[in-house]
Amino acid sequence: MPAVVPTVALEAQFSGSAGAWTDITADVRQDAGPMRWRYGIFGTGPMDRVAGTGTLSFVLDNSEKHSSASRGLYAPGHANARTGFDLGIGTRIKITYSGSTFYKFRGSLDEIIPQGGQRGPRRTFCTAVDWMDEAARVNVERRPTQVDKTGDQIIATVVGGMTRKPAASSLDVGKDTFPFALDNAFDESFTARGIFQQVAQSELGFIYIAGDQTTGGVLTFDNRHARPQSGSAVYTLDDSMTSLTMRRARDNLYNNINITIHPRRFDTSASILYTMQAVPLVAAGACLTFKAPYLTSGSGRIRQRTGASNNSLIQPAATTDYLANTASDGSGGNRTSNFTATASFGTNSCRVTMANGGADDAYITFFQVRGQGLADLEPIIVSASDGNSLATYGDSTLNYDMPLQTSACIGQDAANYLANLWSTPQTRVETIRFFANESDTQMKAALFNDISSRVTLVETATGIDGDYYIQAAEMVYSDKNLLEVAWTVAPTDPYDYWLIGVSGFSEIGQTTRLGY
Repeated sequence: MPAVVPTVALEAQFSGSAGAWTDITADVRQDAGPMRWRYGIFGTGPMDRVAGTGTLSFVLDNSEKHSSASRGLYAPGHANARTGFDLGIGTRIKITYSGSTFYKFRGSLDEIIPQGGQRGPRRTFCTAVDWMDEAARVNVERRPTQVDKTGDQIIATVVGGMTRKPAASSLDVGKDTFPFALDNAFDESFTARGIFQQVAQSELGFIYIAGDQTTGGVLTFDNRHARPQSGSAVYTLDDSMTSLTMRRARDNLYNNINITIHPRRFDTSASILYTMQAVPLVAAGACLTFKAPYLTSGSGRIRQRTGASNNSLIQPAATTDYLANTASDGSGGNRTSNFTATASFGTNSCRVTMANGGADDAYITFFQVRGQGLADLEPIIVSASDGNSLATYGDSTLNYDMPLQTSACIGQDAANYLANLWSTPQTRVETIRFFANESDTQMKAALFNDISSRVTLVETATGIDGDYYIQAAEMVYSDKNLLEVAWTVAPTDPYDYWLIGVSGFSEIGQTTRLGY
C-alpha cells in the first residue's frame, strides 16, 4: 500500500469557459490507461526557453456502466451524448493532499476517439492540450510596432489581442527595454509562441505554463534574474528516485559563442512599402479584402520584408495610392471615384478592403501603401570564447539569435554570460522519476514544486549531489492510487553572479562571475 495517497480528480467545463467545473473522475477508465499529463519546457539547451504544448490523456467509460447509465454519453453526436461534451471544453487536474489543493494541468479538450462495436469495450480516448497549443496555432497579425517595451509588456500585448487567453498570468518585469518589437515577427509566419521565443531569447528568460493552487494554467515569464535569485532549494530528493538519466557529452558544451543582434534602419520620410502586382477585378457593389505585406524601399536593392513606424502609415488615397478602370490594362473608363479603400495597419503588414460602390465592374490597376519603413537589414554578430576550454575540448560553437536586441554592448554581455555558463563540461542529469506516494516529503515535493522550482538531487550510485531547476513535468496517476512523477531538469549555474546594485549579488568574490 502507498505510504501517502492524494485525491486526484479530473474536472471539465460543460457550459463554457466561464462555467462551473464538474468532477468526472467516476467515469474515468483507469484500467484502460492511466491519467497522464505533461507540460513545461521539454529541452535543457541554451535556446530551450519557451514551453511546448502540454498534454493530458485519459479514457472515459462510454458504456451503460458509468455514472448516468446510458450508452454513448461520451460520444459527441450520439442521442445520449452528454450536453456540452465536445472539443474545446475546459479540462483540468485537481489534486488534494494534506488540506491543500493543486491544479497541475489546465487546458481544453483537443481529441475525442470513441470506440465502437457491439462487443467492444465502449471507451472514449481523450486528449487535452494546455494554452501553449493556442499560442502555437495563432498567428499574430496587425499588432502595432512595440516601441521601448520590456518583455512582459510585449507578452501582454500579444496575449491581449488573442481570442482565447490563459487562465491567469504571472509576468516578471523584463530586465531589458527593447527599442522595437513585432516589426521583424512577420504576420504570415509568426505565431504567439514564436514571439514568446523572440522575447525569451532576447531576455535570456523563460516562458511557460505553470500549475498553482488557484486556477492552474498560469502563463509565466521569468526574467533572466529570476532563477539566479531563486534562493536555496526547499525540497531534497535523497536517493529516492526510481530512475534517472544523465550524460556528460561534448554536445552540451559551448566554448565559442556568437550572438546576433538586430539594429534597425528607420526611414526618415514616407516611402512605398507595398505595390500590388496583380490586377484584380471587383464586381459592382462588391468588396475585395487582401493583405499587403511591407517591403523595404529604394532602388538597386533586393526588396525584403520590413516593419513600419505606427504613426507614419498613410490611409490609401484615391488617384495617389490606387486607380480603378473598366479595362485591366488601364485603357478603359476611369472608375477610381467609385472605390473606397480602408486599411487596417499592423507593424509589418496591413489588411485592405477595396469597396466598389459603382454600377460597373472594375479592375484595380494600381495600389500602393506608404509609410516610414523600420528595417532589420544588417544584423551584427558579437562573440565570446573560452580559450582554455577551446584548447582542451576543441571548438564547439553556439550561434544564438537575440531578435529584439539592438545594442552590441548587451549582446556582448550575453555572449560573455553564455560562455561562462556553457564552456565547462558538466555531468547533466536530464530526467528523474520517483513515486510521490513513498513519503510525505516526496508528495509535497511533487505538488508544491513546478516549472522553474529549484530542487536538490542526491544520488549515491552516480555521485549526483546538487541543485537543479525543473524544466518540465510529467505525472501519471494509475488505478492503484499511485502518482508517478518525472521531471526534466537543468543544472543551476555553477557560479554565483555579481549583479550590480542587486542586494546579495553585489559582492564579487572568487566564486562569482559578472552577470548582467
